[in-house]
Amino acid sequence: MNRPRNAACGDNQPFDPKAADLLVAVVGTGSMGRGIMQVAAQGGTRVLAFDEKPEAAVAHIAKRIETQVEKGRFAADAGQAALDRIGLAHDLAALAEANVIIEAILERLDVKQALFTRLDARTGPARSLPPIPPRCQLRPLPRPARCAPSVCAACTFSIRCF
Repeated sequence: MNRPRNAACGDNQPFDPKAADLLVAVVGTGSMGRGIMQVAAQGGTRVLAFDEKPEAAVAHIAKRIETQVEKGRFAADAGQAALDRIGLAHDLAALAEANVIIEAILERLDVKQALFTRLDARTGPARSLPPIPPRCQLRPLPRPARCAPSVCAACTFSIRCF
């Protein structure tokens, strides 16, 4: 398979971002996680949400889509299709089928390190990608988890917002 280049690592990405069957898992369904989930689902990508209460995130997204439909910004059937693309994971092992995992949890180094270690054990090191929110400065994330070279730039950085 001809995969897109990852310029940061000089290697191929472990997934095709344009694949019709792409499955994106989002760990953490707070504000950032919900936004990632909604944009991905509305863009046609299947999403798998993992958090303590992922159902609350889906309900929140449903309300946001409903508002878009009421304002005429989004067709009702397209909104329902987006919601249908969102699935729930009740344990980290369920994320193993995802092509990419986006972490969107709180900004605590010890919590992030623990999550990446748990993800590596259940899904493999090449799947975890932490988000990079706007107006943030990157800094190295020392972590005990493994990291495949194809995602080295994404999974070896943490966020320091200012």
